[in-house]
Amino acid sequence: MAIYKRGRVYWYQFVLNNQRVQCSTKQGNPRVARQIEAAHKTRLAKGEVGIEAPKKVPTLQEFGPRFKAEIKVHCAGKPRTIAFWQQKLKLLLEFTPMASAPLDKINKALIANYVQSRHGKVAVAGKKLGYLFVREGKSKNARRHVSLTSRAQEMLVNRSLGSKSEYVFANYAGKPYLVTSLDHLHKKLRGDLQLPKDCVIHSLRHTFLTRFGEAGADAFTIKKAAGHSSVTISRTLHSPDAGRPGTRLRAFR
Repeated sequence: MAIYKRGRVYWYQFVLNNQRVQCSTKQGNPRVARQIEAAHKTRLAKGEVGIEAPKKVPTLQEFGPRFKAEIKVHCAGKPRTIAFWQQKLKLLLEFTPMASAPLDKINKALIANYVQSRHGKVAVAGKKLGYLFVREGKSKNARRHVSLTSRAQEMLVNRSLGSKSEYVFANYAGKPYLVTSLDHLHKKLRGDLQLPKDCVIHSLRHTFLTRFGEAGADAFTIKKAAGHSSVTISRTLHSPDAGRPGTRLRAFR
């Protein structure tokens, strides 16, 4: 290392990897000039061995526009898929701890907090509007409470007020409908509405779960609402391809 004075300021020069480096420090203090020379040499040395100053990692909020742009490019011609991922990003950004976190700081704990916050919103809606209790099904997970929407609550209340039976939905004898009777009623209605023959009663369940996923519900919330035995099944409904022809499950508009 060597500094020398030219006029009122100090310059420095040194050789690194057989290349001569010469710069002005723009300083008249020799001690400061030596510090500037040392700092410059250190920066160059780091660059030579591939050591670079770490770049600032963007937060999820800052990365959002780039993500949207990439999705539009990679999913061009698939507006439904684009809309799906944009909706998912919107929900993530509504959770402030997630939105403000640098991408390299998004870990399992933060994701768990996000999932818990989503569950909390569903629980609040259930407390306000009530639940529908499912007593039994194919597995132990089928026994559950399903939160009602305002529309479903209003329909059930009105139906119960007009019912002459203890049941909300009862046949002419005031007893619960048989499964075969429901099938016949659905078949007649399907014909009146000119729906396809593969629109069976179970399709209503698939439609609900698919729309639930499209509205932003995560796979764990879908699992709880559906009574699935595994979250893997719920992820199928949570994907952007749920409800498309050719997939295992089908939803009807």
